[in-house]
Amino acid sequence: YTEALRDSSSAGGLQKKVAQTELARDLKQAVWDDVFVVDVPLYSQFIKAAAVGQNFVLGLKIMAGRDLEAMDISGTSDPYVKIKMGDYAHKTQIIYKNLNPEWYEDFEMTISDMSQPLHISVWDNDMLGADDLIGEIFIRLDELMDVNPDKMQGSFNEWFTIKRDHKATGDVQLGFSFTAPENE
Repeated sequence: YTEALRDSSSAGGLQKKVAQTELARDLKQAVWDDVFVVDVPLYSQFIKAAAVGQNFVLGLKIMAGRDLEAMDISGTSDPYVKIKMGDYAHKTQIIYKNLNPEWYEDFEMTISDMSQPLHISVWDNDMLGADDLIGEIFIRLDELMDVNPDKMQGSFNEWFTIKRDHKATGDVQLGFSFTAPENE
């Protein structure tokens, strides 16, 4: 140990190593402290519900799209959204000739597996031929809760980038609300 101290290039080098160690410890503590800002009882209700296969209700609002890719020769799109999660499937109304549509449509679904992805896809309605995929995103609710545990206390809105062939093709705004299972 004394040789290591003697071999260090200067006392400044040793002080730098000590400062880096203290900074690392402080950062770990700050991260640890942030973990416990979460409303643990509500969050744990969802985790317990998912673990034992209990159901809870997801309220989903398809709010708006922005900067969607134009799919029609006119330089616009006729977008609508498809929602799929497990056996649940639904779609919104079509908004004609609009790259920044507003749907504001509400959907409710019962969920028992939070790791099952919520598939949101935005499509361009075509009068002739098949509809064109503008873009899509897969959202795992358990990961969404891990990233935003403080938002699980009520409802929240968030913008998500949709992609097609690994290329961003616009954004979609979604609103989420969760209802925990009744305590037995």
